Amino acid sequence: MPQAMIGGKSYIRTRDLDRMDHYGMGVYYSLYVEVATCTDDWEGLVLSKAQEIDKINLYHVDRAASIRTHDRLEGLSIEQAYAETFSLELSPSGVNKGTALLDFAKYLHIPVEETIAVGDADNDIPSIKAAGLGVAMGNANANVKDIWGIRQAK
Repeated sequence: MPQAMIGGKSYIRTRDLDRMDHYGMGVYYSLYVEVATCTDDWEGLVLSKAQEIDKINLYHVDRAASIRTHDRLEGLSIEQAYAETFSLELSPSGVNKGTALLDFAKYLHIPVEETIAVGDADNDIPSIKAAGLGVAMGNANANVKDIWGIRQAK
C-alpha cells in the first residue's frame, strides 16, 4: 500500500483505504479518512509530481516483504527507513527525522542541545541521535534500544 506526501498532503490509492488492516495500518483508518486524498490514479499523480514528493511510505503485509523492497531499492539516491510494523519510508537523500529536527530547531532559534526526540522505530533513530535528549519508548524496537545498548530481560 503506497502513500505519498506531496506538498504537505497525503495521497493514497482509493482501493487501499478499506484494506488498511491487511497492511497493519487499520489503527490509522480514521486518520486517513480525515486527512488523506484518495485517488484512483496514484501512480500517475506521483509521476506527475515527482519533483515535489516529500516522502513515500510503502506499507507491506509482513517484514520480509518490506526487506525485499528495501533490498530492491538499495543503491538509489534516497533515504530508506523501516517504520511501523511492516512499513518502509522513502525520502530524498539526506532528508530524515534527524535533519528535520535540526532544521526545525534552527528555524525556531532553539539550540539543538535543548531539543528532545522520542521514538520507537528505525525511522526515529536519526532524530533520537540528533536531539539534545533522545528517548527510546518502552515499546521501541531493538535497533532503537541498541543506540544506548539497552537490552530487555527475557
